[in-house]
Amino acid sequence: MIIYGKNINMRNEFGFYGLGFEKSHFDVRKGNDKVIAFHQRFGAKIVDEDELDYFFNFEKNDYEITKEKYRRYLYNDSKF
Repeated sequence: MIIYGKNINMRNEFGFYGLGFEKSHFDVRKGNDKVIAFHQRFGAKIVDEDELDYFFNFEKNDYEITKEKYRRYLYNDSKF
C-alpha cells in the first residue's frame, strides 16, 4: 500500500501545487473496499454514487493535513 500511496501523493503534489487545483475528483468501483478505505483514511470524501461507483472529492487543505500525518511513511522524512 505504501507504493500506491506514494503514487497518489505524486498525483496530488502535481495537481495541487504544479497545476494549482484546489480539489481532486475521482471515482472508485464499489466493492473495491481496500481502495475505498485507503482514500477515506487519507481524507477523501464520498460526495455521490451510482450503481457502479463511489465519487470522491479530495480538497487541497485535507491533503496538506494528511501529508503531515503520513509524512514518515510516504517521504522517508524528506521535505518537498
